[in-house]
Amino acid sequence: MARPQSDLDPLRADAGRPRRRRKDRKRPDPPDNLKAGRAEAIAFAESLPLMPGVMAENRPGRTEIMAPHNDDELWELQLVQAFGTRSMSLLRTFLRQLSKLCPQAWDEDARVWKVDETEWNALIALVADHQPENSAQAALAAQMAATHMMMMRLSSQALNRGHTVLDKDAALASKLARTFAMQCDAMQALKGKSRVAHQSITVRKEQHVHYHDNRGGGHSGSQSHGPTESGRTIEASEAVWSEEPCRQSLPSPSRAGEGAVPVPRGKVRRTTGRAER
Repeated sequence: MARPQSDLDPLRADAGRPRRRRKDRKRPDPPDNLKAGRAEAIAFAESLPLMPGVMAENRPGRTEIMAPHNDDELWELQLVQAFGTRSMSLLRTFLRQLSKLCPQAWDEDARVWKVDETEWNALIALVADHQPENSAQAALAAQMAATHMMMMRLSSQALNRGHTVLDKDAALASKLARTFAMQCDAMQALKGKSRVAHQSITVRKEQHVHYHDNRGGGHSGSQSHGPTESGRTIEASEAVWSEEPCRQSLPSPSRAGEGAVPVPRGKVRRTTGRAER
């Protein structure tokens, strides 16, 4: 049985071809405050370094990495500055590894599927923005770019699934976010810019003086102790009166060992001539 002929054009049914919009949306003019900041925005944009772009050209059995312009020498110098290494083998290895992180896009002119050059150039810009100074820093910057891509795609899949976000997806996205933060700290450590907390302790020499009231006994004593300017301890040579109701004097440091050892505080019972505890 012969298949019925279809009027469908395979070229028009190609899902890779971008659809033309019937009518462009009317866009308003920018507000005046945005127009006023145009000069400042231009100055800031010109202060930023230019990122090296790449192009992918399909060849029989391989994909060739090419410069987006016809000055190959200038393009290689831009790559050296972006990745911090003069090894062209390492540079092309980095470029190929980053290209494998990107999805495939349809090339209308060549009528083939190839790496998405937009995302490829975005990953290169992420690496170059860290301004690596050697190959180790460039490798870490490439890993950070891969971590960023994984987190964004995982978050996109989890959020586009509907109103339900799986716990494992949320946990993995959180781990990737913490990993990216740790990679940022590692990059700062490789550049010798890690922040270390310094603690300073100031020791001050002070002299404490205690005054004890003799409670009407006609004699007052003072006791000073603690380090002085010379670093020695100064003690009073006279007896110091206690705050107990019986006004029992404390033993003087000069008579150490001669008098009785003071008993612990307790209930005081008045007797004839002295107080017993």
